[in-house]
Amino acid sequence: MYLGLRDGHVAIYDASGGELLHLFKANAAGREVTSLAVRESAGDVLLVAGCEHGSQAIRVIQLAQFGPGKARPKPTLLANHDTFHPVVALALSPDGGLIAAMGTDEELEVWGPTYGETVVPRYAPEMSHLAGEKGDDIQYAKDGYTRLVW
Repeated sequence: MYLGLRDGHVAIYDASGGELLHLFKANAAGREVTSLAVRESAGDVLLVAGCEHGSQAIRVIQLAQFGPGKARPKPTLLANHDTFHPVVALALSPDGGLIAAMGTDEELEVWGPTYGETVVPRYAPEMSHLAGEKGDDIQYAKDGYTRLVW
């Protein structure tokens, strides 16, 4: 279980036993983690943390798989994305290749997860080629409290 904390950290718990497995800083500025998206990728975990607006509001972090009795891996920062509004919801595409993010402005944006990739602003349903190989679409509603599902 992954929890975003008010002090900018992410806590990872064993959901069955409640044991804290890992705690790391997801936001260097100590801003509240307002949303998380997590996807396993090639044996590692790709974690996207959304925070208050400003630089580094969306941070893409890779974390090597670990388990009980193993050393806790150091998180690797893959990318930062800046936003003008606080992030209220995040979702990763099924293959982890795209990030959907929505802020308090109720505009949906689609990002590539690493540096140098272009932001696709104001996602439109007709852009289904961005949604995945199977034509899956992002489900969302403009209500200010949106949760995204890919």
